[in-house]
Amino acid sequence: MPYGKGLLPLRKSRLLSGVPDWWAGKPNPDGSEGDPSFDVFDFTTHYRPLDLVRWSRDRPRTGEPGEKWSYSNTNYTLLGLIIERLTGHDLATEPHTRQFGPLEA
Repeated sequence: MPYGKGLLPLRKSRLLSGVPDWWAGKPNPDGSEGDPSFDVFDFTTHYRPLDLVRWSRDRPRTGEPGEKWSYSNTNYTLLGLIIERLTGHDLATEPHTRQFGPLEA
């Protein structure tokens, strides 16, 4: 991402990264939130995480990293990609591997 410098995982988890939400549409000319960037009722299409991140790149930042709180699905998508890269497991598997699995023993 062109503004990736300074985007620490902790800032992403606290929603202070300034990364725009892939869910939100491009803003309307008056500054209000536009329509979602995809058909929210299409439950048959699978969107790859990198495609979702790519969509967010066309949206304005919500602020500088650490500047203000703003909910962003993109933050969690990026955290999932980081976890997958570091552990070799997807985000759905990792909590069971590290947290819940050991509790069963």
